[in-house]
Amino acid sequence: MTVGWLAALLGGVVTGFLASLLTKAVGSSLFSGILGVVAVVAMIALWCGYIYAVVRLTFLLVPIIAAEEEGFALARSWTLGVGNFWRMFVVLLTVVGPFLVLEMALVFGVLFRGVPFPPSHPSAEQAAAFQAAMNARALEMVGTMSHYWYVAYPVSIIVLVVFYGVYIGAPCFAWRALTDDEASVPVAAD
Repeated sequence: MTVGWLAALLGGVVTGFLASLLTKAVGSSLFSGILGVVAVVAMIALWCGYIYAVVRLTFLLVPIIAAEEEGFALARSWTLGVGNFWRMFVVLLTVVGPFLVLEMALVFGVLFRGVPFPPSHPSAEQAAAFQAAMNARALEMVGTMSHYWYVAYPVSIIVLVVFYGVYIGAPCFAWRALTDDEASVPVAAD
């Protein structure tokens, strides 16, 4: 995943660099606009390709490894994912989406509550004041979590158990549905 992310990032940098060189060479504003649109579309295509590859390679990886299937696990994950990208993508969004919304609500509803944001182009003093306010708020939150540990720890454990149960359970059920027709070693629950 890291190599793919770096490749997509490098591709975006190279695309932007080539677009700026071509814009300077030609000098036409119409050409610059068209080239800008092409560069944005190319970068979006790079990121879409990255997301496609990550979903296809990793969605079914855990159940394949857990089932100790023969061969290279990434290749088997890619093979089983043929024609199922959109299903896998929607399942991931359905599973991870509510937890991301919950996290964003907590971050913006709790962490940034009462913190004055600096203007869009802050001076050094304004940026330092914002950083000091964020540090004070983070220390306050850590202190509150330490004080109410008997609530914070069980809630965190419950959220993590539910998240990982659903996050790992969905690919396992998908793998089972995809490999039902294949001869497999019976599982204890069968």
